[in-house]
Amino acid sequence: MDSRCTGICPLVSREFIDAYHDLGKADGRVVFVAVNVNQRYDRVADVLAYSREHALSAIQGWHFFTGSGDALRAVWHEYGIAVAASGPGGDLSRCS
Repeated sequence: MDSRCTGICPLVSREFIDAYHDLGKADGRVVFVAVNVNQRYDRVADVLAYSREHALSAIQGWHFFTGSGDALRAVWHEYGIAVAASGPGGDLSRCS
């Protein structure tokens, strides 16, 4: 998930919300997790603002992980996430 993404990320966010609502009484037993793929915007404030803007904070088990560039790259590596930028200051994209 990219807190600056305006393409696929809002659609995926909607899928998280729809899935949460579909859970009914089981909603408290499920955790929803996103990993930040934008190391340029790696502050908690960045992912929190995105989570609030897209109503993800309303999901009881919502977690949007972020961290330093080194920490993010380690997580990307462990989960097989390839992240590429279109150029300096360009948009980031997830490729797996």
